[in-house]
Amino acid sequence: DVEIFEKRLAEYLGVQYVVSVGSGTDALSLSLKVAGIKFGDRIITTGHTFWATIEAIRHLKAIPLFVDITDNGTMDVEQIEHLLEHSLDKDKITAIIPVHIAGNVCEMDKIMELANYYDIKVIEDSAQALGASLLKGLTACYSFYPAKILGAYGDAGAIATNDKSIYEKL
Repeated sequence: DVEIFEKRLAEYLGVQYVVSVGSGTDALSLSLKVAGIKFGDRIITTGHTFWATIEAIRHLKAIPLFVDITDNGTMDVEQIEHLLEHSLDKDKITAIIPVHIAGNVCEMDKIMELANYYDIKVIEDSAQALGASLLKGLTACYSFYPAKILGAYGDAGAIATNDKSIYEKL
């Protein structure tokens, strides 16, 4: 049943691979871990999210760097660029976690352009945007908490990726 679900969800999302996990928090933590995030790394994200995004960063003893949101509720790309160019710790910034929230999708083309230029990873928090975004980063993380768009009876989550080596590690 799990394999069938993963295959159907991958088809729905238009990705190569989906791995089921215990929760959206697990999806974020595992994605960061397989991306190589470690102690002291800086991760750009927003505070306009559920606490699990920050918990996943802190679980690996990394440090969140916060940017504001725009009028449509998505991460401010200009602030991301400013952090990447001017942060005192810019050499320690290893990832961005864009948070797609309430179906609002971040400006992923711009975020990916910055990530590629600075050679950093992108782990998408899509916990509250199932089906609203197309995977552009290394992984996209989903929550199936009962109150979400696709809710489980208890708690559940999934990680989507197009990277076979990430899939195999997961």
